[in-house]
Amino acid sequence: MFSTIYLHEIKTWFKKPLFYIFSAIMFLLALLLMAIALGVFSSDNVTVTSNAYLNSPLAITGILSQLALLAYLLIPSITGGTIHRDFKNNMHNVLYSYPLTKFNYLLAKFSAAVTINLIIMFAMVIGLLVGSVLPGGNEALLGPFSLWNYIQPFAFIIFPNVLFYSAIVFAIVVFTRNMNIGFMTVLTLIIVQLIATSMADNADDKFFYSLFDPLANVALADATEYWTPVEQNERAIPMSGNLLYNRLLWGTFSLLVLIGIISKFNFAQSASSLRLFKKKETKSVKKNFSKIERIAMPEATSDFSIGGKLKTLWHLVKSDTKYIITGWPFIIIAFLAVVLTFVMMNFSQLIYNTAILPKTWTMLGTPSTYMIIFSYLLVYLYAGFLMDRAKAAHLNQIVDVTPTSNWVFLVSRGIALFIMVAFLQLLLILCGLAFQAISGFYDFQIDIYIFQSFMINVWSYVPWILMALLVHTLIKNKWLGLVVLLVLAIGVPLLLNAIGVEQDIFDFNSGRAP
Repeated sequence: MFSTIYLHEIKTWFKKPLFYIFSAIMFLLALLLMAIALGVFSSDNVTVTSNAYLNSPLAITGILSQLALLAYLLIPSITGGTIHRDFKNNMHNVLYSYPLTKFNYLLAKFSAAVTINLIIMFAMVIGLLVGSVLPGGNEALLGPFSLWNYIQPFAFIIFPNVLFYSAIVFAIVVFTRNMNIGFMTVLTLIIVQLIATSMADNADDKFFYSLFDPLANVALADATEYWTPVEQNERAIPMSGNLLYNRLLWGTFSLLVLIGIISKFNFAQSASSLRLFKKKETKSVKKNFSKIERIAMPEATSDFSIGGKLKTLWHLVKSDTKYIITGWPFIIIAFLAVVLTFVMMNFSQLIYNTAILPKTWTMLGTPSTYMIIFSYLLVYLYAGFLMDRAKAAHLNQIVDVTPTSNWVFLVSRGIALFIMVAFLQLLLILCGLAFQAISGFYDFQIDIYIFQSFMINVWSYVPWILMALLVHTLIKNKWLGLVVLLVLAIGVPLLLNAIGVEQDIFDFNSGRAP
């Protein structure tokens, strides 16, 4: 029964265009990144140099680690989609009545999902290989070819990470039957990892950071921190010390999560739910009347004037804004954004290890960039959620036949997204004021905060809000639309960088963005 379910899932994914689209995106990103690093797109008067070979094990690990951050966001749609398909198509009641064991059912589903994820991510390896042989590159940046340089980072770093994220997403979707929560969990873990990495950079003892970093970036950077250029070019990734302990720890954790899923799963269970605001319970009371009474129904009126449309727009804006602000995805990401902003505000007060005053310009400097990143991410994410909201609630057919113009729905979603980013800028102001007050600095420059946040920052999101709505209008799959927007956000700067002179896109030796 295991092989039957496993092969069925594999064949199902091979028939889906989404599988080939995801694979092509990861392949092209890897190819483009390697080609840019080798100077394929550089002009004749530009010389691209580096102390380390770009096909060394350490450099390949760094490139794969950066690209994998985008690939990990695909795991909920693959792993979650594998198990959620049965619930979505209402086939779980039929399947659960079959004489199959939950061990075979869950293990086959999970194994198929991991296999598909690994195939998609292996497209990155193929892209790096193809990008390294493109004509026009600086061959001096490439060392002797070794397939092990590509296989070892994939097997030792990427595979345990895929196993970890897949186990977490699989557990959440199995018990909640909600793919959105699975995606938010992956996104939350990535953000927490970025926070831990930022804190580890300023820590003297990195043992615990190395051990408890799920992606192993801290452990890898710590193990290779003092390598010479020759060692960076020749040595393989060390499969020992804290890095080995890290991989064993999170691999074991993933297996324990899978064992827990199998042991706790019940074919007869209902979906679990988590609500921040409880709905009021309403009781319907039937009154037995002794005689027939005449009920006067109110007369229905229609208003198709511009005033009526604006009134409808106002109600939709309030509904969409409430859907965003009170939703768990926004609350979780906003909370993590505030935490990371506070961490970066603390670090921004040191210049060459010399403390400076927490002036307003330092609050709006480096720390604000993280809030900006989260704001863009939320725009891409919630544009898809809003466009898919009626369909997710199975009300799309009713909404489509309402006598409301399409521009009313689109404008309401755009305004709601604009209010969302304005709210995040307000959080940034509150973070800055709170940090200054905690530091004993009371020279608050409210006018600068307001001008920078609401007169400059907020309006920079408008083009991307329009782009997000356009992409999600053309692409009905919200996960594919999200990936397309992320590729545009990453690929456009890469292409612009390829045209220019600067080539330092990633710090390949540390495996982290500069």
